[in-house]
Amino acid sequence: MTPLRAVFPRRAIGLFSFLLGCSATPPPPPPKTTPTPPVVVAPASLETATPVAEAPPVDRIEPLLEALRRIKTPEWREHVGEIRDRFGGPGLVRALDVVDATSLEVMYLQTKFIMDELHALADPRSADPLVAWVDAKKPPMHWQGVVGALLAEIGDLRAVRLLGERMKHKPTDIYDRERWWEQDGRGHHSDNDLQRIGAARLLGDLATMHPDKVDEIRAAVEDSVIAWVRETPAPHHRGMLVLAAIRSEKGLGLLRGWAFPKTPLPARGAEPPFPVAFELAQSGLRAIGMFHDEPSFPKLLAQLERKKDPALDITQDVLNTDNIAMLGMVLRALGVGASQGLSHFADPRAAQPLMKLVEDTTWHEEARFEACDALAWCTDDAARASLFPKIKAQMATGGPKSDFVAGCYASVFTERSAAGNAMDMVDLFERATLDSVRRSMAYGLGLIALESAAQARLEAKLGDKRLRVDAAIALLLGGSGPMTRLLSSIDGFDAREKEQIKMALTNGMAHVTDEDPTFANVLRWATRAEEAADVVVRGERQTWVRDAVAAGLESVSFGWRPHSVTRSVLRYRLFRAAQTDATNRRGLIAMLALMKERGTLLALADTKGDAAAPAAKALAGLGKTAR
Repeated sequence: MTPLRAVFPRRAIGLFSFLLGCSATPPPPPPKTTPTPPVVVAPASLETATPVAEAPPVDRIEPLLEALRRIKTPEWREHVGEIRDRFGGPGLVRALDVVDATSLEVMYLQTKFIMDELHALADPRSADPLVAWVDAKKPPMHWQGVVGALLAEIGDLRAVRLLGERMKHKPTDIYDRERWWEQDGRGHHSDNDLQRIGAARLLGDLATMHPDKVDEIRAAVEDSVIAWVRETPAPHHRGMLVLAAIRSEKGLGLLRGWAFPKTPLPARGAEPPFPVAFELAQSGLRAIGMFHDEPSFPKLLAQLERKKDPALDITQDVLNTDNIAMLGMVLRALGVGASQGLSHFADPRAAQPLMKLVEDTTWHEEARFEACDALAWCTDDAARASLFPKIKAQMATGGPKSDFVAGCYASVFTERSAAGNAMDMVDLFERATLDSVRRSMAYGLGLIALESAAQARLEAKLGDKRLRVDAAIALLLGGSGPMTRLLSSIDGFDAREKEQIKMALTNGMAHVTDEDPTFANVLRWATRAEEAADVVVRGERQTWVRDAVAAGLESVSFGWRPHSVTRSVLRYRLFRAAQTDATNRRGLIAMLALMKERGTLLALADTKGDAAAPAAKALAGLGKTAR
């Protein structure tokens, strides 16, 4: 049997990526034919600028702006790039004042290009100029939504009123197919609702960044979000998640209805299409768990028991050949959604029901994978330790079904592990261990700072060709020993083994969780990557570790899974911590450099605090800087 998802290693699962910057925000209607809607008034505290850093001096920008106003050739984009590099985000906002307004098409395309640059840069210093631009220009609703997204991506609460207002407007209210330029790579903006989907995600991010402001965020946007999710029979899952993130009591009834539909399960032999009620149920179950709705907890557990016939096999291989496809996929959706909801609950009461599902070899693999993820959050260190005998027993039994259970339980430690589990994980670095289990242990050890005993045992494995790749992964991510010695050992590996290590480092960065508020993991990863880059082996600097880690961090985008941290949230938290945490400042700035967060580094370099010098140094390592 081939698993539906290659959970071995579990971290290798990619994140669903789609652009939610200004390219996902629809363009403006002609100003003379479509009036600008009024802007909703948010609570006063949401309209207060968050102090970040002083804006760069712009007294010398006027000649560049005047030149930009005159340029009518492809050099225009290069000129915008020069403004970006010299003056950062505030300079780009100033450039909005000189776009060519002789035609709606050119005005839109030039404005979009500048907004795209602002999105890519994510400079916190852009916030005040962007708010001033919106207030002064009163742009069409499209650009209000774009600016709201830009503000949210840098953690500025003034985004709330703009995004809340944007949620009220359908694409067909704003866009006209005759204006062909109102499009991006995914089609014309009148044909999709991506701007509001992005706004919902970003409102959830703001609630995560500012937990003390959730009540005020809810007051400002709750009604418009509820109106949006009620527009269609099948609301987008981002709408459900934002209702949970802002703890919308008004929306709780909707969430319960989506999570627990009264629609009966399909009968055997049922034909497509897939029932919409159960499409919504998967997302609704996750959202109800994210809400922590205690009355729904027993109902979440009950979804794991919806397959009443113990002989009914709904594994993927059977679904491909039998007449139970609709029934099996509905049960899969309920198992996945319930497991994700229980993951958010993180309640020990769910541990035994989840393990029962994992060990039921007739259930769909996707549901069992999600149950293992949830198990990581519903157990403490001691309870997770009880999984090691189960892993060993399943491997001893052998066969595809037992190997699957062993690998699934092992993947728990790629989601969450602790120092107390370290020696048990090291014990599985043996030749008899399944390769998939050993790889999961390597990832799990990368989530903790290894103590000397565990590190010594792993270093001893570097001489065994069957074990050395996984030992190297664990030591690179979790170790603290001499990097020169480790990289010298890895230099003796063959090309295939080295490529495996690079891919593992990249995959290991793809899921940064909300359990690391002190940034212990990311700081260690950044420090180890920088240490490796300083090592010279056979005359070559070992920058490949840093490159692999940086490539993985590019996947930290939209937080598709429970407990994932989005890029916007991670960037905001690192930025704030770098300003105040003197002890870890160097590592925090190194992490921002690995993420290629040029705008954040520019803002730090413009502060008068102790972060300025190391941020400027990090910028120099990235190339061009804006000063």
